[in-house]
Amino acid sequence: GMRTVMRYNEYRETLPIQERTIVYQSFGGTALSCNPLALFMSARKRFEGQGWLHVWIVNDLELAPDEYRNLEDVVFVRTGSDLHLRYLASAKYLVNNATFPPWFIRREGQKYLNTWHGTPLKTLGRDMRGRFLEHKTFTRNLLHSTHVISPNPHTTEVLTRTNETQGLLTARVAETGYPRIDLTMNATDREVAALRTRLGIKPTDEVVLYAPTWRGE
Repeated sequence: GMRTVMRYNEYRETLPIQERTIVYQSFGGTALSCNPLALFMSARKRFEGQGWLHVWIVNDLELAPDEYRNLEDVVFVRTGSDLHLRYLASAKYLVNNATFPPWFIRREGQKYLNTWHGTPLKTLGRDMRGRFLEHKTFTRNLLHSTHVISPNPHTTEVLTRTNETQGLLTARVAETGYPRIDLTMNATDREVAALRTRLGIKPTDEVVLYAPTWRGE
């Protein structure tokens, strides 16, 4: 509510930027997953021992995996908590695969990478037959971003056109592919075998993945 917005804005105006802090959020705080998780795993390895702090915003602290609990360089904060507001207002680097809240305003000096979370082979943004301006929060997030990654030219075109940011987007857009796909493609034979065992799939079985997606509203 109003109190949250007031506190967040106070922190934006008074807290110094934390130069070696990265905030991650995935699917609105519902999981540690997708591109933010892949980037977190890579950044932790790359910056180990250099004083970096990795902050995850989650809806429930129970979402914190055991392997990342009680570490000096990883912090979990609950959505809507005071720490959530503080870190969002002061971390130098922000990573999201969807959207930060409607009251979020990137401040001068913050870098915000939005990765989105897939190749849109369905309608998105203004093309959706849903509520008027249902895409407004994501459009705001694109406009606040300093960097956007895309898996392919089709996604770049759809994300910018359907969210009506052509000519307005100041972010650097890079068609890099997706970090989460790198994790999948670079999985070791041992990791694949372990996943098959966990899912009860025999080594000789062929696998078909059916992954229906969110349909709006």
